[in-house]
Amino acid sequence: MAVVRPQAPPRAQPAPAVGAFRGGFFLATGRLPWKLTADFTGRTGGSWGNAIESEWYLFSDDGRLQRRDNLPDAPGGDIRRFDYGKAARADPGNASTYSVQGGRILLSIKNGAETIDAHLLPGGDLEIRDVTFKHTLPNK
Repeated sequence: MAVVRPQAPPRAQPAPAVGAFRGGFFLATGRLPWKLTADFTGRTGGSWGNAIESEWYLFSDDGRLQRRDNLPDAPGGDIRRFDYGKAARADPGNASTYSVQGGRILLSIKNGAETIDAHLLPGGDLEIRDVTFKHTLPNK
């Protein structure tokens, strides 16, 4: 009789590009529904998605992710040289990891405090919160 050790259940692993998903730079520009635009007329509050905004997600091939709404800081303008560690130290709230599960890309933001379920679209773009992010630059 053989003794079989129980194994831990499989965990989602950060992904190098799996299947049809390719890491790289994803950009959305338009009326983004989660952006609050301040009202400087003296009234209290603001409005959601009232202004043209842009937001980007940058996916590494080893499962790291950075998101922002201004231009990425890449040495010499080369996005392939983006320093994920430096970006995470400077802006930990927008540093993340991701895993690929079929056509879904699971983003773990703020050390798991926020999870975003993105969907891979035909042609390699991503849908995040009902907004299409265009795959503009691959990692390689």
